[in-house]
Amino acid sequence: MKIHVMYFAQLKALRGAECDTLELDEGATVRGVIDRLVENHGAKMRDALLTGEGSVRPSILVFAGEGQVDPASPKALAGGQTLTLLSPMGGG
Repeated sequence: MKIHVMYFAQLKALRGAECDTLELDEGATVRGVIDRLVENHGAKMRDALLTGEGSVRPSILVFAGEGQVDPASPKALAGGQTLTLLSPMGGG
């Protein structure tokens, strides 16, 4: 199944792109998407998304469609779904 990932703020700059489309197995979860992004994009993406212990950073906001989701949720994503990842923004 295909999952679309949109990046905002620091993650967009880090990735150098606004979005990705991933091909994942049926039943994939938000954490599965994050793990695939780390696998595909290396140490900088890992450091941006995960703590030293390997959990998703609490400052990363994840949205499925228009609703915020818990990255640790075991709920399976639907094919064609869009995940939005938002990192903290600076400035003022």
